[in-house]
Amino acid sequence: MGILCTNRIIAGIRQPAAEAEGLALCELFRFEEAPSQQDCGAMICSLLSQRHVLNSTTTWSLTNASGETRIVEYTAAPIFDRDREMLGGILVLHDVTEACAMQRQLSHQATHDALTGLLNRREFETRLAETLAGSRDQNRRHVLFYIDLDQFKIVNDTCGHLAGDELLRQISQVIGNCLRESDIFARLGGDEFGVILLDCPVSAGQDVAEKIREQVHRFRFPWKGRHFALGSSIGMVALEAGCSDLAEVLGSADAACYVAKEHGRDRMPLAEGHPRCACPTRPDTAEVCGACMETMSPASGHAG
Repeated sequence: MGILCTNRIIAGIRQPAAEAEGLALCELFRFEEAPSQQDCGAMICSLLSQRHVLNSTTTWSLTNASGETRIVEYTAAPIFDRDREMLGGILVLHDVTEACAMQRQLSHQATHDALTGLLNRREFETRLAETLAGSRDQNRRHVLFYIDLDQFKIVNDTCGHLAGDELLRQISQVIGNCLRESDIFARLGGDEFGVILLDCPVSAGQDVAEKIREQVHRFRFPWKGRHFALGSSIGMVALEAGCSDLAEVLGSADAACYVAKEHGRDRMPLAEGHPRCACPTRPDTAEVCGACMETMSPASGHAG
């Protein structure tokens, strides 16, 4: 299949028309459709074989001979003679590379925290709901962390919001380094973070929580000649088949985190049993205290 004529610039790949005419399509570009890659000639023949105008329902990657890739939408139309014999075809490619990049950027902004680059609360809750559904339907076990930084307010009030923002960026990296690629990590707002350890038993989840607590405790935040120590209060909830209510689970983790702060900070209590054993309202934590204190980290907290 050879090219008879083109417009001045082919699909934005800066191929002069004089150099393109007379060449086979595959000498200019190829289509790539994930997960398979197809020769462009075969792709065009397949489109034209349907003998009517086709508009793309998805985007395609178009790569020229030098390796430059653009994202395009296409319209393919066959050309017939008077006897309805197909003589060739017309392929119109519309470059949507910049539009796709903008769409990806907007999608990222809608689901991620602008300061830290982590998932935001809305996306975290969406993924937590999906995780709960998976636990119920597939009998999988996961662990939820609700992490609240200790001493963050001192840094924010003493050094200002610029320091507070930088501290959040740095501490998110400290916590992230304790997690697996498959785990779900988000900033829930302020100095609060959420983590879902996927396919993780409670005992392993407690080990990860202790690692986070220890790394945050060792971390020192430098700012204009001063160094600030932090701590972390971590509320944990086991996500099992009996867990189904999103607000209930989050409330349990938040209440366990509150218990940690009330009992010295820099601790990691586990809300035992079904989440309903933990009262989701912070002022009344008597019920969750009994379950949590048994698994409270022995590390001594620091006040403030």
